[in-house]
Amino acid sequence: MTPAPSRRGVLALTAALAALPTFTATAAPQRPADAPALDADPRHLLRWQAPADEHSMIEQGLPVGNGRLGALASNDPGRELLLVTDATLWTGGLNDTLDADGQFPYGRQDFGSFPLLARLTVDIPDHDLSAVSGYRRTLDLAQGVNETSYVRSGVTYRRQ
Repeated sequence: MTPAPSRRGVLALTAALAALPTFTATAAPQRPADAPALDADPRHLLRWQAPADEHSMIEQGLPVGNGRLGALASNDPGRELLLVTDATLWTGGLNDTLDADGQFPYGRQDFGSFPLLARLTVDIPDHDLSAVSGYRRTLDLAQGVNETSYVRSGVTYRRQ
């Protein structure tokens, strides 16, 4: 036989459930009105006139991510390639302490790599590079934004 819930337990559960919407509603980050986003500065823009080659993604792919989950994007209008990795896959050490001269240690055990978590391909029909004009991809170093834009059939497409 299961004991009946106590009055104290019911009250505690009710109070916790009543407070839940309050905490989730106030947890949203807010930007102060006097703190606008940085202005776009052309000195902080890296520009390319062609998508990254599938076989040169390390050199040509543009980074996207949030610091934990990241990817390199090819920015091809018709066939977007994303090479995805996650911080938990890092094979090296922590690298969290500096030497006396202010440098990270450079021993063999201090280096590592990010193995590939996933290779994602997004096919977009009728958006082949040969069918678009005005192709441009940029990496805004001040804003941390990777953007691709192009024109197809008179319509400007932009993705970030």
